Amino acid sequence: MKRIVVGIDLSSASTPALAQATTLAQTHGARLYIVHATGLTEGSQAAHDEAVRTAAPFRRFTEERIERAHQLLDAASQVAARAGIDVEQILCDGFAEATIVSRAHKVNADLIVVGTHGRVGSERWLLGSVAEQVVRLSERNVWVAREPTPPLGRPSRVLVATDFSETAERGIDTARRLAAADAKIHIVHCWQPQDSYGVPPPTDLVTRWRLRAQEE
Repeated sequence: MKRIVVGIDLSSASTPALAQATTLAQTHGARLYIVHATGLTEGSQAAHDEAVRTAAPFRRFTEERIERAHQLLDAASQVAARAGIDVEQILCDGFAEATIVSRAHKVNADLIVVGTHGRVGSERWLLGSVAEQVVRLSERNVWVAREPTPPLGRPSRVLVATDFSETAERGIDTARRLAAADAKIHIVHCWQPQDSYGVPPPTDLVTRWRLRAQEE
C-alpha cells in the first residue's frame, strides 16, 4: 500500500478517520493525502462572486469558511507529519463524497479512509451519509472509521462477507493483505432456505473458501 486518501470535515467524525489513516500510513509506509471539500459548487461560487459585489456578510462567511478549512488541514497535516508520514493536504470545491472519490482516483490511491457520524433513523434518511456514498461511488477500497474503535495498523480479526463473486474474492484478498500475519479471517455467507427458491446451499463453495483461508 503506497497511497492513502483520508477525507476530513469540520465534525468529530474526522478524528477517528485521521487517526486510522495515520496509523495505516505509518504501518505500511504509505503517503497520506488529506482531503477536505468546501461544499462550494460552480453555482454557489457564482453566487459568491455576485455576493462579493452586493452582500458583505455572505462574503465574510465564505472567506471564514475557507480559512477554517485551511486551518483544519494544517492541523491534520501536522499530526501526520509528527508521526513521520509523508503527507499532502488537498482543499477542493465541491461536495465531499464526489471530491474524495475523484481525488482518490487522481492520485491512484490504494485506500480511502472516511469517518462516519453514525446517524440513524429519519436523520440518516434525510441527510444521508458521506461514508456510505463514498463506498457506493468509489472503485477503490474504503475503510470506514468510527469511535470508539481504536486505530488499527494490522487488524487481528476480520470478517469478510461473500456472495462467491469476483468482487467477493477481491474482498478476501484485501483482508489478507491488510490483516496481521496471525489474524483470524471469518468468511460469512448468507443464503435463503431451500424452500424459498429451490436452490441448495453452496456447501462445496463454503468448503473451498474455508480450505483456501486455512492454507493461506
